[in-house]
Amino acid sequence: MGSKTILVAEAEQYILDLLDFNLKQTGFDVVIAMNGAEAMAAVASHFPSLILLDRQLPVIDGDEVCRRIKEYKATTHIPVIMMSTRSEEDDIVSALENGADDYVAIPFSVAELIARTSALLRWSEYLPPDGESLTFGQLVIDVDGRGASVNGKAIKLTSKEYELLRTLAEHQNTALDRRYLMKQIWGYTYTGVGKSRTLDVHIRHLREKLGAYGECIQTVYMIGYKFVDPDSLLQKCLND
Repeated sequence: MGSKTILVAEAEQYILDLLDFNLKQTGFDVVIAMNGAEAMAAVASHFPSLILLDRQLPVIDGDEVCRRIKEYKATTHIPVIMMSTRSEEDDIVSALENGADDYVAIPFSVAELIARTSALLRWSEYLPPDGESLTFGQLVIDVDGRGASVNGKAIKLTSKEYELLRTLAEHQNTALDRRYLMKQIWGYTYTGVGKSRTLDVHIRHLREKLGAYGECIQTVYMIGYKFVDPDSLLQKCLND
């Protein structure tokens, strides 16, 4: 685990020191930054395995740092956990819409934050068997390349969006419980509004990126979501 580098971009010195100490005790290498410009420079020079990002960074705020990281192909795969003193649902949704993979409210449990960090790293390191793909009409999920395309055009997916799409597609026509999806994709038990919105925002973004194929991801009332084969959707439309 010592080879994994965590960038901690945090404006408050006491939080920075707390995370620096505990992450190193857990076995991570740690790079620190105290403003957004330093954070961007650290990403470019260290290519960290994961970023703990303060939303209220000076110079360049955390939202903008996250947007820039997720905008570029070379860094879009790096998981980002946003940290903020703001814990309202709108704040959580906004951070996720800017590309954050997870959201932690300050004050936080150090043990939980490290558990979330480890869970995200396990997912980002997962390498599926070579040569596999899932095909649904013109939607192709490239398991080998951890991506997807529609009509031969690649779709730009974050790591969590890819994992969510693949998990749903591998269980097509099966309603997957929200708790199951949170455990499978984010690695922790589903509780609370913030984590619920994490899933909902990722689903919404995924539907938008898939275009017409976004209709394949359906909401199952009081349960969660399911992926429906587009041929089934077409047949239903013809029968209606």
